[in-house]
Amino acid sequence: MTRGISIATAEHPAAVRQRLTEEILQLKREGLDVSLSETIRGNLTLLGCDINGRTRLPPGEAQLVLRYFIANALADVIVNHWEESLVRELVREECRHFTGEERKEIAEIVLRRLGETWNTSQASPHLRRRAQIVEKLLEYLETSHFLVLEGFIRFRLGEYREELRELVSRAADDFVVEKEYQEFIRLLRYFVDLQGPQLPEVQVVLNDGDRFELFDGENKALRKESLPERSQLLGEEELNHGDILISTLIALSPTHITLHRASSRVTPELTDTIKDVFAGRVDFCPGCPLCRPKD
Repeated sequence: MTRGISIATAEHPAAVRQRLTEEILQLKREGLDVSLSETIRGNLTLLGCDINGRTRLPPGEAQLVLRYFIANALADVIVNHWEESLVRELVREECRHFTGEERKEIAEIVLRRLGETWNTSQASPHLRRRAQIVEKLLEYLETSHFLVLEGFIRFRLGEYREELRELVSRAADDFVVEKEYQEFIRLLRYFVDLQGPQLPEVQVVLNDGDRFELFDGENKALRKESLPERSQLLGEEELNHGDILISTLIALSPTHITLHRASSRVTPELTDTIKDVFAGRVDFCPGCPLCRPKD
């Protein structure tokens, strides 16, 4: 005799009911008549899936098909309805030294990244997590006909939870780096505002290794002796040319900056920093003699 399968849940009974109903309709189209019953016991909703009467499939095969469709439905509910609460719970556990508002921002970073892996062609992380859950559900349902969903998530999905925990950890690290970067940018903006505009226009030609040349608004090279002291050390290989460029531009504090990329190997971090520090003052040249290729 084919046994039914019962699922108990307290948190998202409507979502579980909806997905099971959708799967049961598909089963009926496949020739397997399954009914869905519902019972309330305290704060738990029990949803029973039972195969009615005879089927075209042998009992063992009918049971296997039922398990697969139920696992498919429950995996969707876990990913789409539990994942957010799991992420927020893990953020609370892993990020105790952050403020409440910072924990909220870290959780949003994780959820946004989880959503991006699903909404793009690079959907494999989402599909892999879902397949992992389906596998664990099938493994459990092979020996049990009763499943408490919250207990299953907490005690049987250790690998899935650890993957989410790792995402939380990386998001927390990225949050700290971004916060430090924004504080750095605010400090540099302060120096720019404190000094006020010194030149109307500076054109920056960016080459390999973030090496640069500086020109005025009439395409005349700025003489080295007229530049701040630090930028006169450009021949020293151990110096970071990107840092020197930022320091030089802050000292010159031009009203407008035009960036010319004379190489395809200019680091985007440098140009992003220039745009952030001199917000509203920076334009990229679409192409001119100063943008001559040097690759």
